[in-house]
Formats: sequence, structure tokens, C-alpha cells
Amino acid sequence: MKKVVLFLLLTLLLSAWGGQAQEARQGFIDRTGKLVIPARFEDAQSFSQGRAGVKLDGKWGYIDKAGVMVIPPQFARIEDFSQGRAAFQLTVNGLFGYIDRQGQQVIPPKFTSAGDFSQGLAVVEVPDTRKKGFINPRGEWVIPPKFAYAGGFSEGLAPVQIGEKWGYLDQKGTVVIPPRFEDAYSFREGLAVVETAQGTAIINKKGQVVIKSRGPGFSRFRGFSEGRAVFLGPGRRNLAKKGFMDRNGKIIVPAIFENADGFHGGLARVATTSQGEGFIDHRGQWVIPPQFDLAESFSEGLAKIKDRNTPGRFGFIDKTGKIVILCRFRTALRFSEGLAAVFLFPPQTEGEK
Repeated sequence: MKKVVLFLLLTLLLSAWGGQAQEARQGFIDRTGKLVIPARFEDAQSFSQGRAGVKLDGKWGYIDKAGVMVIPPQFARIEDFSQGRAAFQLTVNGLFGYIDRQGQQVIPPKFTSAGDFSQGLAVVEVPDTRKKGFINPRGEWVIPPKFAYAGGFSEGLAPVQIGEKWGYLDQKGTVVIPPRFEDAYSFREGLAVVETAQGTAIINKKGQVVIKSRGPGFSRFRGFSEGRAVFLGPGRRNLAKKGFMDRNGKIIVPAIFENADGFHGGLARVATTSQGEGFIDHRGQWVIPPQFDLAESFSEGLAKIKDRNTPGRFGFIDKTGKIVILCRFRTALRFSEGLAAVFLFPPQTEGEK
């Protein structure tokens, strides 16, 4: 009898929890924190080119900035719009194609993977050979599929694997930096991170190494943003402290942080061991002292944070560190095109601000 009673109690608790989970849906707020698109979605993505992906009844579609469903839910998976195209899958594990902003299939599903369009080209993979190449927005091959791995175009170049090594192509498919690296990443601010037999290095667009490893305390780097790049100090990759260097490889901020992001709008998020997360300027000076349980990089002048005074809830700060949107969301995405997707707790109503 006790087992039956316990089972019934557990069932009731799970039912109540499930009902709450159904109520906790996603909507969109503006920069004042006002819920301008009601929280009626199971999931949501950030806005891109006036469209945001939303999920209803297990399928994805797109809304406009007024919250109108302009492309009905019909997809198993979707990506953000870029240069007027968005990749989609009609079924789980199905092939990828592309739609336009009106929802028309402009490139039918025929790829096993499909990247965003960048500088007029998207990297895609064909199912028969599992090779990657580049197409234009009409779906025409510009660079045939012959690479085992490839990254998207950035600053006119794309990293590709040719044989066992990595090099770079231009937009005509010409190899402009021969394959001699163990791995290669996209160019940012005229520089790219590559992996060599001697460790991580930074190259310019001529393929020349301009910053190289200088031993255990200066051997791994990330890409540049606003003239600064994160470097990792000694120790295992996930445990190594992080600092910042300039474009000449000069250490500007020593490797003293548990974690660090690139600069956005003059500020970089960094994490300390005991004080939490905050933001520094290009010189490494605190602008917003470490005080948050969690913080993300600034986007459109606002940054998502989790405040210690409201555990488990997210809000947004401005560049002075002032909380301008109260911590009241289960989670939230970055601001994009003036709006941010937020996941509300069940008791919160659509009219709350």
C-alpha cells in the first residue's frame, strides 16, 4: 500500500512539474526589458536579417520582429539567416537545403552539412563522397567539393584541409596559402590562428608567421578582436590561466584569469577564481569589477549576467555595470536587432516587465 501511495504522490508531483514546464515558454524582450513578443514558443533563436527561428509543436519556423509567423513551423532544424539564406532540415538526420526570407526553398535539400553564407559563399558537404566545397546563393558550385574539411570565408580567405595539412583558399578556389599547418582557423583583423608542429602560431594573409609560441607560458592563442587576442598560460588547456596580447605578441594583460572572451565594444568578459566574473578594458583595467556568477560578452550595448543576489536568474547590464533589465529570466540569448529571446519562469505573465 505504501508503494502505491508513493507512486501516486510521485505521479502528481511530476504532473505538476510538467504543467509548469509547459507554461515556461520563450518570448522576446526589447532593450527596456518589456516583453514585446509574447512567451508562447517552445524554443527560440536570435533575430538575424529580420527573422528569428521559433519552435512550436516540435517544429521550427520563423517570425518577424512584430511576432508574426512569416514562415510556418515545418522544419526539424534551422539556422540563422545570412545574406538572405538560411539552412534547414525537414527531418531529423535528413539532408540540408536553403530557404529565402519568404520561406521558399531556393536550394533543395541535398547536403549532409550546410554552413552560413559569408562573402557570397557557403561551405556544404555532399553525401556521396562526404567532401566539402562552396556554393553561391543560387546553389551553384563555385569551388567543387573536394575537401575533407573546410571553414567559411572570412576576409576573403577560407581554411581548408588538403591531404593531411591545412591551408587557405581565395574566393576563386585558388590556394593562396599552401597547406602546411596541422590545423587552421578563420582570419580576423588580418590575422589567423594556426597549429604547427611547434605549437600555436599567428599568421598574416601572406602565410607568414608573425607571432609564434614562446614556451609553456605562451604557446596557445585565440583569434584577434579589437587588436587583442587571448593567450593561454602554462598547464592543461582547460585549466590554463588566460591573458591578452596585442598584434605584435606583446603581453598586455598577464595570464591571471580563469576564463576570458574576446573584446566586444571595448570590453572583454573575464572570470576570476574567487570574485566571479566582470569586464576589463584594452589595458586590462577593471571597468565592471568581478561580481557576477556568470556573464557573457556585450552585444548591442548590453550583456547577459547572472547576479549573485538572484541565483538561477538572468538579466542584463549596460557598459557601466548597472543592471538595466532585472534578473528574472530562466535563461536568455544575446540582444540582436534590438530584441533578445528570453525563457520565462512559469509564474511570470506576458504583461510583466
